[in-house]
Amino acid sequence: MKNNPSILINTIKTYISSPTTKPNLTEQDIELCIQYGLGPILADIYLKDDSGLNNSDIEKLRAIKITAQYYSALFDSAVNELIDKLSKSEIIIVLLKGMHLSKSYYKHAYQRKMGDIDILIPKDQTQIVSEALFTLGYVQEGHLSDEFFLTHQHLKPFHHPKKNTWVEVHTRLFSMKSQQNKRKLYQPQYLFENMSHIESCPENVYGLDIELNLHYTITHWVQEFKIANSLIQIVDIILIIKENQIDWDKFINLIETPVHATEIKVTLDFIIKNNLVQLPKNIQHDIRHQKDSAGIVGRLLMRTIIKNYLFQRGIFFSVIGYTNCLRIWHAYLKDANSTNNHFHALTAILIAEVPGSKSKFHSFKIRINRLYSRLMNRN
Repeated sequence: MKNNPSILINTIKTYISSPTTKPNLTEQDIELCIQYGLGPILADIYLKDDSGLNNSDIEKLRAIKITAQYYSALFDSAVNELIDKLSKSEIIIVLLKGMHLSKSYYKHAYQRKMGDIDILIPKDQTQIVSEALFTLGYVQEGHLSDEFFLTHQHLKPFHHPKKNTWVEVHTRLFSMKSQQNKRKLYQPQYLFENMSHIESCPENVYGLDIELNLHYTITHWVQEFKIANSLIQIVDIILIIKENQIDWDKFINLIETPVHATEIKVTLDFIIKNNLVQLPKNIQHDIRHQKDSAGIVGRLLMRTIIKNYLFQRGIFFSVIGYTNCLRIWHAYLKDANSTNNHFHALTAILIAEVPGSKSKFHSFKIRINRLYSRLMNRN
């Protein structure tokens, strides 16, 4: 079964620009938007005027909206409860990801799908915040060891068994072992020097400032690259750009490494080419001339991977395969120049370890045969 992926881009366009007409909707479209994190937005768009929809689709869209409203209210109640609990301590709390963006940029907070509450606090305040969460009925859960969280970006997750709410308490944005953590703009000191107060929140509650938030959202999306269930992060990026006067000189000056430049180029190129947002030509020019880790060929391959994921078909999807797409993607995010990363991308799909192979040559032979078989059997 081949779904019509244009509904994904059309849903984002309709939400951003509110055109007078919208495409016909099928049950497959609804399932696809749910899978890619756009379900609540889709529901609001089509429930404004449900003429042309059958009763089954209307009921499904209403269920999506009600569920989103319920969880949004649950998360909002939980974060407000924590803020109230900490109000006397005057601890600075930075709301991250969906919790900040839903409050600041979305027409309705429930339209921004979230799985948990992410907050950033100064490292020396972790004990006070942890004790507050324990008092509120949270327990720390997770299958990873306590040792793992010593270098991780957040403490072991906090879970409220009765409310089924998760809170991740960050002391940094990326793991201490990651290359992103080495960037100056993601250092805790820089983060707390570049915050902006969230208007709807108490005085001690902040979000990352505009340019920093844009960098973080882009880096987070590219490095994780879970295209399914993550198109809502693309909406985040578009809204940050459209709803603010971006200081583009500051934004560009914050690009530190070739990998960082690749993240920016691939993401902005995707949203510009799909007419989801437009940037001034001089800004595009300045970004395009940043030295990156993928080069023209690498960025073309990365854009092709995104397109194939959205369309669920094409040579990369049916021949190269899901796992190899991820290998190619991450090969171009290595801290090396584009020539070396072309080599990494090629070897990642041709000489990757195969269970049961006795040598690299044997592995290469197996993988070539597998790719050839997929190509011959492609519909």
